[in-house]
Amino acid sequence: MPYITPQTRELRRAKILDAAREQFTRNGFHATSMDDIVAAAGVSAGGVYRHFPSKSALIAAIASQVITDLGAQLAGRLEALAATGEPDLMAVIAEVLQVLDSAADGPGRLALQVWGEAQRDPEIAELARGGVRGIRRVVEAHVPSTADSAGLVKVVFALMAGYLVQRCVVADVDPASFSASLSAFDAQP
Repeated sequence: MPYITPQTRELRRAKILDAAREQFTRNGFHATSMDDIVAAAGVSAGGVYRHFPSKSALIAAIASQVITDLGAQLAGRLEALAATGEPDLMAVIAEVLQVLDSAADGPGRLALQVWGEAQRDPEIAELARGGVRGIRRVVEAHVPSTADSAGLVKVVFALMAGYLVQRCVVADVDPASFSASLSAFDAQP
């Protein structure tokens, strides 16, 4: 059997993950078979199972990627915003919505699936919990300090989840109008 370098092994793993991500985004976790992923990746079934012993392991790897990528995108945008001065809460929310909107058709769809899968798979649930906590920490680092910043961040996360559901499922929201509607709450007596 020929020697496979660690670099080649990592490239094959990445190719499998890319194919799985594409298939899961298009068809969902449960409508995608391992055969679909094998065909999309252009590798043998043994090659896939060498890296991922089960479909659940592949879903967990994709879930981890989605959570990490979304957190990194949010951190980058919010850090850039913070570099411009002391942003107010609405500016932070507007940036968060921009990130979600740009991610909605790929990682956003996967994030919704991860949240759904977390209801039935304890390993995915643990990944999702950790991801939510990580994203909350990213947002909390950038919201103006209040008496209850942690509570405020939970509300912002709920807005994020609600925006993503409406953007992916109903497809009738955009960041600008959503932000404008949120600012109307501030104007209420």
